[in-house]
Amino acid sequence: MIDGLPTYLDERDLEDLFSAFGRLKSFQLRRDPRTGESKGCAYCEYFDPAITDTVCTSTNGMMINGNTMVVRRVDTKLVKLPDH
Repeated sequence: MIDGLPTYLDERDLEDLFSAFGRLKSFQLRRDPRTGESKGCAYCEYFDPAITDTVCTSTNGMMINGNTMVVRRVDTKLVKLPDH
């Protein structure tokens, strides 16, 4: 799970950032269902699960225009992600 994202970033911006670590299996930016605006939270899954630890270590605490990202592992059984 990626939290603390600037709400102006879209799927393409974030997929570019996180696909730099490895091939994404799925990616989902959470949006308000009424307005369509980003909630500043996203989920991603990699084809190689080992990459997840690298991403968490490398990007947790990263600042993007004053926003501090919180990146942590979640149980994929609890979060339904669309295939990429």
